[in-house]
Amino acid sequence: MSLEDRFDPVATPGFSTKADFVVTGGQVAFHLREESVIPSVGVTFELAAHRYDDTTSDAFDVTRTVADVKVHIPVGYRNRILVLRARTSHSIDENGGTVPFYMMETLGGANTIRGFKEYRFQDTRNLLFNLEYRWEVWTYVDFAFFHDAGKVFADTSGMSFDGLKSGYGFGIRGHDPIGMVMRFDFAKSNEGFILHIGSGQSF
Repeated sequence: MSLEDRFDPVATPGFSTKADFVVTGGQVAFHLREESVIPSVGVTFELAAHRYDDTTSDAFDVTRTVADVKVHIPVGYRNRILVLRARTSHSIDENGGTVPFYMMETLGGANTIRGFKEYRFQDTRNLLFNLEYRWEVWTYVDFAFFHDAGKVFADTSGMSFDGLKSGYGFGIRGHDPIGMVMRFDFAKSNEGFILHIGSGQSF
């Protein structure tokens, strides 16, 4: 089945319109964490804003803003960490037009709501929460229990806790002395079970 059979080119913004973008913007990050111990604990806050100017057809001029907060809390022994994350991302066409489908915000997959497939949910804005308990059971081997929740929405009225999609699960992580090298996450949602295999921390 071709893409044209699965999606209506007329009803899908950006499907049949070629666009080249000039990108401007930047990001700032504040790290209030104790890095002298492993795993490190504390708070990380990141804020980013980028402007995408369509230089081909002027059909799409999109501004994307992202705010991401992570909190690492020691639980008893220092090899047990509770990690909290809150993230929101917004893509807005400054001319009042429609954001192309490939620039919309998505949720689902190994780094967002792990009980769903990659890019399962899509709209111009999203809201995400992650909770993860990490426990080093052996040297360089961690277990993790997690719960993820979030949603996508079209305008600021959707910025609430209503209608959140959620998933939960269990993970096994193997790592070397300087970082994570392999991750297995077994997740469950109302759409079934899914296994994610990857490298690096989940968030």
